[in-house]
Amino acid sequence: MKRLSIVLTAVALAVSTPVPRAEAQAPSLDGLELAPAASRRVATKGIDLIGFGAATDFQAFFKAGGWDSERDEPTNWSLERPSGGFAHVRMPSADDSVQIGHKVGPYDVAPNPILRMKFRIDRVPPGADISRKNKEDAAFRLFVVFDKKDGMIVPNTIGYAWTTANEVGSFIRSDRSMLKNVWYVVIGKGEGEAGQWQTVERDVEADYRRAFKISGPVPRIVAIGMKADTNDTHTQCQSALAEATLSPR
Repeated sequence: MKRLSIVLTAVALAVSTPVPRAEAQAPSLDGLELAPAASRRVATKGIDLIGFGAATDFQAFFKAGGWDSERDEPTNWSLERPSGGFAHVRMPSADDSVQIGHKVGPYDVAPNPILRMKFRIDRVPPGADISRKNKEDAAFRLFVVFDKKDGMIVPNTIGYAWTTANEVGSFIRSDRSMLKNVWYVVIGKGEGEAGQWQTVERDVEADYRRAFKISGPVPRIVAIGMKADTNDTHTQCQSALAEATLSPR
């Protein structure tokens, strides 16, 4: 497959040290720790960042959506359409590092700042820690890439991550010299219950301002990526993504 741009190539390598946790205390649910959802009215329509369309298998979805892969190929990923359920991408990882991404929009953030993610965590990589270079694995990451470039190579990027043990609500900056413009926001941690769908909402506008310390307009969103990897811990994990949308507050 054609390789994705250096933007998402560089994102795939991000790792850093946690900064102090967010002020809100994350609730616990059935052994699952979740970041608090943003408070907002329910939007009647949202901007779909994934685009399953009418695809019936992963390759059709991958090609039709203009996705590209980085590092290891998503040969074991699949598109599932269960009866009575909803379409989702199943993302297993076994001692590999798989990330796919595609261009979107570009979308202005101000009118639709709320990112809604519906996902499932079936298994997290034991011993992983995205703040440490030699353990930088995670069962699930959704990258949001912006069109502002403060660095020479990587545009400002936020990766929403479900981790094995990192503190929920933490903003974790990449400590690699080429990837200072990549931040992780930990949206949940822990093993949880296999097959349990979770919905988390984040205010992308607020997250961007906190991460990149700006008070003015937030740049447009120009790409997204999704990732599951276990190549540092040499373990296994699995997650699934069913929804990633932008909508008003």
